[in-house]
Amino acid sequence: MVGMHTSTLHLIAAGTLTAFASGAQNPASDPGALDPTVGVTFRATLGAAAIAVGPTLTATVSIELAEGVSATDSGIPGFILQLDPPQGLELSGKRITEFKQLSRNEFLMEPWERLVKEASVEVQFTLTEMPAKGATLGLILVGYVASEPGKDDAFLRRRLELPLVAGASARTGDPLDSSWGPDKALLTIGDKAPSFELPVLQGGEIELAHELDGGPMLLTTYRAHW
Repeated sequence: MVGMHTSTLHLIAAGTLTAFASGAQNPASDPGALDPTVGVTFRATLGAAAIAVGPTLTATVSIELAEGVSATDSGIPGFILQLDPPQGLELSGKRITEFKQLSRNEFLMEPWERLVKEASVEVQFTLTEMPAKGATLGLILVGYVASEPGKDDAFLRRRLELPLVAGASARTGDPLDSSWGPDKALLTIGDKAPSFELPVLQGGEIELAHELDGGPMLLTTYRAHW
């Protein structure tokens, strides 16, 4: 959606939901209604195997829902786990980056992004070099949850940082950090958008510089893979 003017310029990064502001807003009209996002527990631990270059290492990610809270398909078909590996960490699994492959995979860029279909999922990886002191594997959970599906559906986004230390448990990460995947040049919240030209559905092109002559604008992109 291009050309909607507003008081500030926001950019929601193409192909990802993680550039939404942190913390879901409960759409229920009753201010005292339950916020279903508080009923989600997101944890991750690293196996006890020694951290070394070469062997496959395993992190276990778990999602627990409180009684009365459920995942919904309001915006995406379940929870999505996005992985933000540091330098020297290679995620196991097939690389899905080409359009034809992505379209057959609900536009999920594996192995950096995957649907979570179980309460617990294993993330396997290898190291090509020993991690720097304090290095972490970023784990981002996005999805929609509700206590009354269709009535109080709320967007959930959580980020954890899992230290690359044997037996480590993940800690809460920066709620505004929307980075993930192999491309570290992606825009994140607060970044200034570079100048660009894009085609529009009605024909022709739109130039950001030209649009900004009329004041700040809102630009959103989405993948609509559901």
